[in-house]
Amino acid sequence: MELAYAFFAKAGEFGQDGSLTVMGADIDCIITPAVPVTVPSLTFIARLRAEREEAGEEHRFQGRLLDAEGKDLLPSQPEVPLTLKQHPSAPANVKAGVGIAVQMMGLVFQKFGEYRFEIYVDGKKIGEVCLSIAPPPPASGVTQ
Repeated sequence: MELAYAFFAKAGEFGQDGSLTVMGADIDCIITPAVPVTVPSLTFIARLRAEREEAGEEHRFQGRLLDAEGKDLLPSQPEVPLTLKQHPSAPANVKAGVGIAVQMMGLVFQKFGEYRFEIYVDGKKIGEVCLSIAPPPPASGVTQ
């Protein structure tokens, strides 16, 4: 099992056909003048891939959103079953895969700094994506 891609977006979902619809993709930093800050909607998007032979097998996914000290912002996230899919007529070099979209509403970030969304499959960490909460840059000092 491997992580094909992962990122944060304002919104996103995978359709029944496996296609991804996304809005406001590739968020890696949220600029805010003060903390705590509430982010109304943030979606974690990922695609997992594995060898064709794993198609149809059930696995368990869990995501953890951690602050710099390791505190989980989503402590009650259960493991979720997922099954990799492979179209029967896909070429031999195309791997089995599954899309994941975790929508998080009303997230509160208590402090500036780096946060990370860790991706676990069957209890094993397979990747992470970082997100920074930062203040705006200081004014340049130029006045008009």
